[in-house]
Amino acid sequence: MIEAADFVSEASKLKYDFYTGVPCSFLTPFINYIIQNEETYYVSAANEGDAVALAAGASLGGSRSVAMMQNSGLGNAVSPLTSLTYTFRLPILIICTLRGETGINDEPQHELMGKITTKILETMKIPWEIFPRSKAEIRPALDRAEKHFLQSSTPYALIMKKGTCEPSYRNTPKKLGTPIVKNEINDTGRGQRPSRLQVLKRIVEKTEREKAVILATTGYTGRELYKIGDRANQFYMVGSMGCVSSLGLGLALVKPDLFVILVDGDGAALMRLGNLATIGAYSPRNLFHFLLDNESHESTGGQETVSGSIDFANVAVSCGYKSITRLNTLGAITERFFKSKSSGPKFIHCKTRSQPDLTLPRPTISPSDLAKRFKEYID
Repeated sequence: MIEAADFVSEASKLKYDFYTGVPCSFLTPFINYIIQNEETYYVSAANEGDAVALAAGASLGGSRSVAMMQNSGLGNAVSPLTSLTYTFRLPILIICTLRGETGINDEPQHELMGKITTKILETMKIPWEIFPRSKAEIRPALDRAEKHFLQSSTPYALIMKKGTCEPSYRNTPKKLGTPIVKNEINDTGRGQRPSRLQVLKRIVEKTEREKAVILATTGYTGRELYKIGDRANQFYMVGSMGCVSSLGLGLALVKPDLFVILVDGDGAALMRLGNLATIGAYSPRNLFHFLLDNESHESTGGQETVSGSIDFANVAVSCGYKSITRLNTLGAITERFFKSKSSGPKFIHCKTRSQPDLTLPRPTISPSDLAKRFKEYID
């Protein structure tokens, strides 16, 4: 067995400083050490998929990142692993525990996953090895991950077996998050719903002179942003539906001087609603979260979402966002609207009208080239 500090110390030499995940009993001494360690930053994710997207956002921002999870939660991470980290070539280190290992007495719900964990990773083209069990094995394992990152720029997994880390670090984890302050909801008044394209144009126009990046959710939102004009500060999400908020959170946390604008959709936000709580808890002051809500899955034929019965603004209040706006008119989106970038996170809920455009172009730049260009812009 190894001490958690042994691994973290070696990883720190390679600049790993951003950790996120969902706890597992096998990870207890490891994850508690990371939370208490002054040289590492830990984000408690709502689910394993959000942990992967958070780590991807940190990677996009130039940090070395680790996503930790139990293998039973690996299924929650399949979408961002296959359509975010692989597609955009964002290297992250995965530490996945092996519950249900053959020959080990464990809970019945882990039996099947214990048998197929490595097969799932191989199917997703994620190379893996067993997590080091001695100090001498740590640096060679990290070096093999580094070699893979240089060759493929995609995730690498370490499979942690039961009893890998000494159960010596059992300090009570420090309190995470910040106290929730109930904020007033600013309502900009009533008016005809703008189209999503109109709102996007306004955001682009009013932030042109800012050091800002715009991350657009999957579907028509990213394609409309691309139609307005392709720019190096824009990131068009494809696949990994719902993960733009966790991707943006990871980026905002590692780049606190960067103005990060997320443009989300109602269907996507509902899919990963737990991440609103994570954003509110960690409260990056440089984050603006626009939710453009047309109450439908427009790009797949206009099927209704359930957003018509959800008060997203009050959800954001309860989750701890520092500023909440119900945006009803384009006129409210002025340069001044974006001036206060140090009091976030800000949540802006805007009802939009459905206006499908079947001629929308798709970005011609490949996702990997897009990510490379985006990294160069923010460096």
